[in-house]
Amino acid sequence: MDPDRIAAAVPALVKSLSVVDPSGSEGYRERGLRYQRNLRALVREMQAEMESISSDQRKLVTSHDSMAYFAERFDFEILPTPFPATGAEAEGSAGAIAEVEAAIEQSGVSAVFPEAESNPAVLERIAERTGVEIVTGLLIESLGPSGSYLEMMRSDSRLIDRGLGS
Repeated sequence: MDPDRIAAAVPALVKSLSVVDPSGSEGYRERGLRYQRNLRALVREMQAEMESISSDQRKLVTSHDSMAYFAERFDFEILPTPFPATGAEAEGSAGAIAEVEAAIEQSGVSAVFPEAESNPAVLERIAERTGVEIVTGLLIESLGPSGSYLEMMRSDSRLIDRGLGS
């Protein structure tokens, strides 16, 4: 969830592919450099888009604690989540849900973001009880309809800006 980290990994990927397929090494290098440029442009685009989100609103409530890299890169705080993990073992306890509701009320956050891959029912109830907006469609665990990492990140950036921006 941090395009800069992806860009930093590209050279290692290019090197590994070039070892496996030496005849394609020049193409891997060229495409790797192009992808790094696209990732850097994406970061600038996302930063510009999120400029409308004030520092006191840079707080994220999602289904799971899966946005840590995004939060670190774009200066957001992750508030408690109703589910401590992803997958079949993830269950939200009454205590966890109460903690999320209290964090929302104390922080003044204006929206919550259920992940597209998760059942939004718990966050919908939390949003209803706390009076915040629910913004659906956040892509974390899959590209979904976006089709690419770049488009997934653009989509998530737009959703977060829409939910928290002025």
